[in-house]
Amino acid sequence: MLNGLAYCRMLYEGDRPVDFIYLSVNQAFGAQTGLQDVVGHRVSEVIPGIREADPELFEIYGRVARGGPPETFETYVEALQMWFEISIYSPKPEHFVAVFDVITERKLAEMALRSSEERFATVFQASPVGIVISKGYSSLAYLRRFPIDTLKIDQSFMRDIPHDESAIEITKTIIALGQNLHMQVLAEGVETEAQFRFLKSLSCNLSQGNLHSRPVVAAALADFLANNR
Repeated sequence: MLNGLAYCRMLYEGDRPVDFIYLSVNQAFGAQTGLQDVVGHRVSEVIPGIREADPELFEIYGRVARGGPPETFETYVEALQMWFEISIYSPKPEHFVAVFDVITERKLAEMALRSSEERFATVFQASPVGIVISKGYSSLAYLRRFPIDTLKIDQSFMRDIPHDESAIEITKTIIALGQNLHMQVLAEGVETEAQFRFLKSLSCNLSQGNLHSRPVVAAALADFLANNR
């Protein structure tokens, strides 16, 4: 989608920016914001209460419109319930051009990931147990340092589900973290239908354990797979 663009004249009371008038907008402006027929109107008419809700936005626009250098920033507009990435410059005194993109989905994903990481760190600060990733234990730092695509939930957690609240919360956190990082999540040691239903309710991708099958020797694997499709 094309970036939205708005060409505006800033209005001041003394040195304080108080409003601005839309002089021109492109087609993407309406498509991205949902605002229509704004040209010739003040933003306070188009979005009532925006100056009180987002005073920093007016400070930036006013500063650039009076000769300040171009700026790029991210902001949340409460009235529209949208996040924007905005680049602004002034073509002439007391005027500015704002080029923007709606980044709401990205910001929500970032906040969800941050929340998962904080929950994860809180849970594990009090525990010596790490995260099992394929084999062995790992710290959270490895999730960013290496191209990991799967998180494995250790069977020591699954063993106590659904009776232990700590195991339940830790497992929920690992699954949420994996989903927010777009990773596969594999739970090992699934022994009961209750454990499997618990994982399924959280949309856990994969599970392994005696509930699905006892260990199978390599020579019998082909027959096992053929009979359990």
